[in-house]
Amino acid sequence: MDLDIEVEVVNVNDPENMARARDYQIMAVPTIAINGKVEFVGAPTEDQLVSKITEIANSNDTDIF
Repeated sequence: MDLDIEVEVVNVNDPENMARARDYQIMAVPTIAINGKVEFVGAPTEDQLVSKITEIANSNDTDIF
């Protein structure tokens, strides 16, 4: 499936991004946040990730960041 989305990968172990980790209350990596909401703690399968992104993209709130 080809999804036309933008992705930002942030290394929260980097001192420059530690504040962002605190903002999202990230206690474990990998953690995946979509639209500012933590959706996965731990690595989801590809199917789980695509399903969640598709679900959010098809909802009323289509501004995925």
